[in-house]
Amino acid sequence: VVGVSQEGIEWDAVDGKPAHLVFLILTAIDENDTQLEILSTIAESFSGPTTMHEIVDAGGASQAWELVGSALKRAEASA
Repeated sequence: VVGVSQEGIEWDAVDGKPAHLVFLILTAIDENDTQLEILSTIAESFSGPTTMHEIVDAGGASQAWELVGSALKRAEASA
């Protein structure tokens, strides 16, 4: 699940900036490696300067989800 906030949400981040994208990741309790792989892919996918802004500024949920999918596929292809 991906939550998108144009205004941003206070998340007590180290850099003091609000969160604009929030990801809910569900895995079995004993799948720590899977959780780390998913987090790594997400971090790599959204580390670029424009990807997060494109998703936040998307024209709706379907466009935002399409952009999320594209970003994740790019990260997996470069891995």
